Amino acid sequence: MAFNPFKLPVLGKSLRTFTAILVVLLLLALAAGVYWLSRQQETTVAGDYCAYQIQLEHGLSLGSPYEGEAALVAYLQERGYSLLRRLSDDNFEFESSGSVYLLRVKTHRGSVSSLYHYLRPNARRPLSRPCFLGYSPDELRQKLGAPSAIEDYPVQSYRYDLADAVLTIVFGNDGWAVETDLQRPIVHGQSATLD
Repeated sequence: MAFNPFKLPVLGKSLRTFTAILVVLLLLALAAGVYWLSRQQETTVAGDYCAYQIQLEHGLSLGSPYEGEAALVAYLQERGYSLLRRLSDDNFEFESSGSVYLLRVKTHRGSVSSLYHYLRPNARRPLSRPCFLGYSPDELRQKLGAPSAIEDYPVQSYRYDLADAVLTIVFGNDGWAVETDLQRPIVHGQSATLD
């Protein structure tokens, strides 16, 4: 029996429809995958930048080992911070040299789990912009990209969902950042730890 290429079977209407639907679904899945990967890359870059920027100020970062209050106080004193108050066994507030801003350090299970920076009330806009304090919304968008969420009440705040942390930046009535909070995601009422 000889093979005749002009006598190939023709796809039926239902098979053509099924093939077209399958191709469209594959294209949609590909587009969704590309979008997800592009968002992951932006998040990683923003997360690395945030961690680096905040660590420059005092050397602490999320996950830094916590070896007790005395060691933490001594470490930060070497970097120009003085203990202002002990809020609880795992929550400490420090004052930067020159009283520019406050640093609150929270710990959980032997490591740093949260870093909060507050510009002192009535403080002038810092020239060095420590830990993003003093940035305007436009400056932050240039540095970090679009936030994951924006809240306008009671004050404007930007939220960035990073790979292993959440960064929240709060703006004052003057239009520049007065508070930054970097913390591990909250899981069932506890700070999550990465082992």
